[in-house]
Amino acid sequence: IVVRCSKPLSFSPGQYAMLQFTPQHIRPYSMASLDSDGQLEFHVRLVPDGRVTGYIRDSLKVGDSVRVSGPMGTAYLRQKHEGPMLCIAGGTGLAPVLSILRGALAANEFELYFQPIMDIGTRRLHAMEVLLRWRRGGVELITPDQFIPIIEENGMIVTIGEWVIRQACKQSMLWQSQGLTPVPLAVNLSPRQFMHRGLVESIRGILDETGIDPAMIEFEITETALMQHGEHTMEILGQINAMGIRLTIDDFGTGYSSLAYLKRLPLYELKIDKSFVQDAPDDPSDTAIVQSILAVANHLKLRVVAEGVETQAQADFLIQNHCECLQGYLYSRPQPLQGWLSAQIAAAGPR
Repeated sequence: IVVRCSKPLSFSPGQYAMLQFTPQHIRPYSMASLDSDGQLEFHVRLVPDGRVTGYIRDSLKVGDSVRVSGPMGTAYLRQKHEGPMLCIAGGTGLAPVLSILRGALAANEFELYFQPIMDIGTRRLHAMEVLLRWRRGGVELITPDQFIPIIEENGMIVTIGEWVIRQACKQSMLWQSQGLTPVPLAVNLSPRQFMHRGLVESIRGILDETGIDPAMIEFEITETALMQHGEHTMEILGQINAMGIRLTIDDFGTGYSSLAYLKRLPLYELKIDKSFVQDAPDDPSDTAIVQSILAVANHLKLRVVAEGVETQAQADFLIQNHCECLQGYLYSRPQPLQGWLSAQIAAAGPR
C-alpha cells in the first residue's frame, strides 16, 4: 500500500513525525476505498510549531503496515492506550531514529526539566514534576511527544527511565549538600517501565547508591497502566511503597478504575487529568467530573493535584472545591532548574 501526501514532506534518515488520531478517524480498511491506481490517500498539513497534524480519509485498521513512497521511509499504525497512532519514519524506517536515540543517551543529550506543583494552603512548593527533554546535538530541543512513544515502543524507556530516576535523586542530594531543604520530586513511570521485571531492584539500587531519603521521591503512574495487570500491579506497588516512596495515580479520570480497586492501592495522591481542567468551570460536564474526582479522593483520603491549570478562573474554581495542589502554566512552564525555581527552593531555607 502506498500513502500519498497532499503536501510533500522531506524526511531525511533520522527524522520522523508522529500523528495522533482520535478513534473516530480510524475506520476498518476496505479495498473499495482505494483510489483507482491502488493508492490510499493520506492528507497532512504543517502547523506553526512544526508538528504534523492530519487525518486519514480512507483509513487503515490497527496493525496494518504501510509503505510510504519517495524519501519518507515507512509508516505504521499501532494501537496505543491513548488511541491509534500513525508514525512516519525517515530512511528505511525507525532504525536510524533508534540509533540516534541510543547515541543521545551516551552523549548526555537528555536533560531534566522541572515544573512546580504548588500547595495552595501554604502557597509554597509541594513538589516538582521531573520531565524529560532531548537536546539533540546539544542545540535543538526535542519535546517528549516527538520521542517518548518511540522509546516506549522499542523498550529503550527502561534504560532512559532509570537514568531519569538516578539523575533526579542526585539532584535532590545536591540540594542537601548545598544546605537547602530538598523539595520532593515526582518522576513518571511509563507503562512499559512499570512492568519491567527489574524495576524494583533498579529503584532499590539507586536509593542505596545516592543515599536519598525515599520520602523525597514520588512515582507517578497512569491510571491506565495501573489497571492492566491486576495482582501483579499490586505486588509491584507494595514493594515500592515499602521502600518509603510515595505513589501517585496520574491522568486520573481517563481510565476505568473502580473505587473497590483504588482503595486497595497504596496511593498517596492522585492527579486530575488536564483534559478535565482545561474547560472548567465553563463546561458543566467537566465541572461535574472534577467535583466528583475531588469527592472520591476525599473518600479515599488522598491528596489531589490538578494539572493543566492555565487561568486564574480555573485555579479559583479548584481552590473553591478544596483541591490542595495545582500545577500548570499559570504558575510555571516546565524549565531547567534555574532562575526562579532555584530561588523558590532557596526560599525554603537551610536545613
